Amino acid sequence: MAYGYIHAEPVLYIVAAVLSVLLFLLEAGYKKSRPVHSKSIQIERTLNDLLVNEEEPYIHKRGISTLVKTPTWRGYFKQLRWRNVLFWGPYFCVLVCSLTLAWLQRHCRK
Repeated sequence: MAYGYIHAEPVLYIVAAVLSVLLFLLEAGYKKSRPVHSKSIQIERTLNDLLVNEEEPYIHKRGISTLVKTPTWRGYFKQLRWRNVLFWGPYFCVLVCSLTLAWLQRHCRK
């Protein structure tokens, strides 16, 4: 955005806005798969118990699944709840600032 301001290029503001949306989608998708990483501790504990021939190895009651669900649009919209404002707020600020500066620069040139 700063480069667009210095060189008076409103197109760079649009690029910043598009990038903020793409980075939000990427981060939200990663946030969806994060619980699978915590399950790796359960897998490690089970394997360690089996390797040392523990009498009662740790096996989770419901099993341990590492299935990663594909992010859906509904899941992305769930990320936009008010309680997640610290997650989506910075992306929203960059989006709004970029679009506002692009609009202002285009109308101030005329």
